[in-house]
Amino acid sequence: MNAAPSDLSDFDFCWSASAFEHFGSIDQGLAFIERIIECLKPGGRAVHTTELNVSSNDDTVAEGPPFCSGAATWRPWRLGSLQGGTESPR
Repeated sequence: MNAAPSDLSDFDFCWSASAFEHFGSIDQGLAFIERIIECLKPGGRAVHTTELNVSSNDDTVAEGPPFCSGAATWRPWRLGSLQGGTESPR
């Protein structure tokens, strides 16, 4: 999905269900979400579901092992980087 053609654009809505945590790393998952945003027309909406690690703001799996399909474990604060924040809330 990160290599989606640039002519994929002007969509009203995009939805992914438990997808971006399987892109191999948190950075690749963020790139996926950013690419989806580029596919939306102004005012378009994107909805994504994922599993979250709510037990720790520090410990996580940033890159998944091969036996887990490259799954990364996201923490809620990390999604804030999509809104300009990148720091853990300590």
